[in-house]
Amino acid sequence: MAPELQDDPGVSPPDDPYVEEVRRKAERMSRARGQQRHFWTALMRAGAVGWQLALPLVAGALGGNALSRATGQKWPALTGLLLGLAFGIWQAGVAIQRATRDAGEG
Repeated sequence: MAPELQDDPGVSPPDDPYVEEVRRKAERMSRARGQQRHFWTALMRAGAVGWQLALPLVAGALGGNALSRATGQKWPALTGLLLGLAFGIWQAGVAIQRATRDAGEG
């Protein structure tokens, strides 16, 4: 500490308990903010993965149902549903791999 600041009554010495308490509280608040951001980021990613799974599933079911009505058979509806499910799972896997890779870099 500079000599001219040591005599200043407005400057606390480094071993002041008040300064240490404020420093501890500031560090705790900073960690809490980081954890809160992490929670919302994880929630956002989970929602995105959910949509990437649900949309192909619904599209496959609707497409299969349309083919089923056009042909008069039941198997296109099940095939469309299964193809949509397979594509959705693949798409969700790609999104999860990308998120884990980006989290590892950041």
